[in-house]
Amino acid sequence: MKDVYLEFHDASANSHKFYRVEYSAGDMATITWGRIGTEGQSQRKTASEANRKVNEKLAKGYRDAGAEVKRVDPFTIKEKSANPRANQEALEAAERVKQKRADRLAKEGIWEELAAQGERKAAR
Repeated sequence: MKDVYLEFHDASANSHKFYRVEYSAGDMATITWGRIGTEGQSQRKTASEANRKVNEKLAKGYRDAGAEVKRVDPFTIKEKSANPRANQEALEAAERVKQKRADRLAKEGIWEELAAQGERKAAR
């Protein structure tokens, strides 16, 4: 069987997930799922159970992004998706995450402290 790689993107909910199925000999499959940019969680299931889960994910709005895509790190984009739109969405998601972190740090008064530490390190 051919390996499956699905992605789900909902920018309004900041939801960017993947679902990967890697089939192996002996009617078994390794399923890995999680947020794009993470290693995710893995579980072994029978191939028929994996196929059922793939169909459930497709019904929920996941889209085939190509089995050759193994991992998209939104901070460095280590591997690019076969889908240029998915790459752009991952970049935009990374920018939103970075901005949220900067906003939170600024609100907590930590941003200036971190910036000062960075300046001290650069001066060494």
